Amino acid sequence: MAYKDFGVDLGSENTFICKKNKGIIVNEPSVIAVDSVSDRVIAIGREAKQMIGRVPSTIDVEYTIQEGVISSFERTGLLLREFLKPHDSGFGKTRMVLSIPCRSTAVERKAVEDVAHTCGAKETYVIEEPLAAALGSGIDIFAPNGRMVVDMGAGTTEIAVVSLGSVVSYHYIPAAGKMLNTSIINHIRRVHNVLIGEPTAEALKIKLGTVEDVGSTEFMMVSGRELSKGLPVNIEVTSEHIRDAIYPSVQSIVEGISYTLEHIDPELSSDIISNGILITGGTAMMPGWTSLIETAIGVKAELSTIPLECVAAGCANSFDVLDELKRHNAII
Repeated sequence: MAYKDFGVDLGSENTFICKKNKGIIVNEPSVIAVDSVSDRVIAIGREAKQMIGRVPSTIDVEYTIQEGVISSFERTGLLLREFLKPHDSGFGKTRMVLSIPCRSTAVERKAVEDVAHTCGAKETYVIEEPLAAALGSGIDIFAPNGRMVVDMGAGTTEIAVVSLGSVVSYHYIPAAGKMLNTSIINHIRRVHNVLIGEPTAEALKIKLGTVEDVGSTEFMMVSGRELSKGLPVNIEVTSEHIRDAIYPSVQSIVEGISYTLEHIDPELSSDIISNGILITGGTAMMPGWTSLIETAIGVKAELSTIPLECVAAGCANSFDVLDELKRHNAII
């Protein structure tokens, strides 16, 4: 039987869909705009994200995934159907592998499967995100050899040790991309008495964000509202401001890696010292992570070659080793 196989990473910020043998076909914000009266989809993805804060009360614009978990079942289904519509034509049975956080409950896992079914998938499977990230980064997850994966997403950071096709140990931290944005907003408010929005904070993080001092200072002009007068104002923000703002969250991630290493078997620790730490996710693309982890933890760290896409790619690659994943109870 012919199959149409899709790997899906429903992220808190972006949704990635990888079609087997085609590569990434969708990379869009996990945002949907819906007419609250007629329930008609107004916009999805980037177009919907641009509407945030700019729509009348009759239109709801929302992220459908919060901290890696479905926050709105119906609208997540609508969003996924719209993303898949241009790519799910032709003959064949549709199958999907979707990623889930390690901490997901049985109810949350079932919700992910049900969303896939509403989109026409005849077979659905779920796999834990660190396993998918490792698989998508080219790691042999079935080897009797421990590998640490630090997946720094938008909603959460998951630190997992993978061995023999399973997640042996994991640690969850709420510090991730969206928390960094909030930290930047709070810092600008405290230092400059100016309120900026999350899109501006995101732009500052991307342009100026580093986790270590890189020896030079960069600047960016942004607009906000001066709180004492309530009027628009332009201010200059430096890379040092951003580094100070995100420091507590960065430290909590480093401490989480250390905590995970302290609570695993010595044999696995030895493997990780030999193999290093793989970091993935959008937040991992911020300059300085590998050197910071190596200095603080004393273990070599490397960034995945496809840090944003590796989870979706790993989900799609799962179809090549589906039987083996089932034998290891790594896919449900």
